[in-house]
Formats: sequence, structure tokens, C-alpha cells
Amino acid sequence: TRKPERPGRYPLLKNSTKPLPSLKPSVNWHWPDVQHVFVRGGKPIKDYRKAWRSACERIGLDGLVPHDMRRSAVRNMVRSGVPERVAMQISGHKTRSVFDRYNIVSESDLAKAAQALDAYHGNMGIVSDIVGAAEQIAEKAQVGK
Repeated sequence: TRKPERPGRYPLLKNSTKPLPSLKPSVNWHWPDVQHVFVRGGKPIKDYRKAWRSACERIGLDGLVPHDMRRSAVRNMVRSGVPERVAMQISGHKTRSVFDRYNIVSESDLAKAAQALDAYHGNMGIVSDIVGAAEQIAEKAQVGK
């Protein structure tokens, strides 16, 4: 049996909500008693697929599907430092294996990993130099006793 969906509340970015307040007055003007922002003829839109397709065509993104946006959201969250467990909860992924299909590793990710490893090894060189100098000082101190 299917588990009931767990509703959640998630904060939205300031920039992602800027268009929403500008839409609501237009809806209120035409249909003052309607609580929804996205309506057609004063009724909430129940099936968005046709509207989605035509909107994407109008802006030159033919073939864009909502899951493309979900994939981008997952990548953006992870790349911006959001912990993966938090990103999973926000995106609604219940299993790690499905989340990992959305969190695609790019060439840029691999290059950044190589740079981080180079930096780590470079820092290790400094640490080993310090440790080596400290050992030499300790040896001299032992000889001088």
C-alpha cells in the first residue's frame, strides 16, 4: 500500500517569489473571491500540462519538463552547500538512490574535486615541513643534553 504523502512547509527564496505578489492583484481584480494565484476563468488550474507546454514554447524552451527543473533544483542546492539530507527532504526524494540520479556529477564537479585535492596535498606539504622542522629541533635538544 502507498504511504500517505507527508505535507511540509519549506521557505522560498526571496528571488523565487518576486513574481508571485505581482500575479495575485491581477487575479483579485478579475475574481476577488478566489484564493489561488494560478487560475483559469476564476477556477484553480488542476492540470497544468498544456499550460506548461505552451508557456515553455512561448519562451523558447520547447520540451522542458518539470523534472528538468527538479534536477536543476537538486544540483543547485547541493552545489550551494545545502546538506544532501536537507535537499532530499525539500525535493521529496525518499531514497538515496533516486536522489543520486538527480544529483548528477559534471565535469566541473570533477575539476573542483581535483583542485580541492591539490590544495589538500599542498597543505599537507606545509604540515610535513613544520613537523620535520619540529623533529630536527627536538633531536638537537636531545643531543645538547
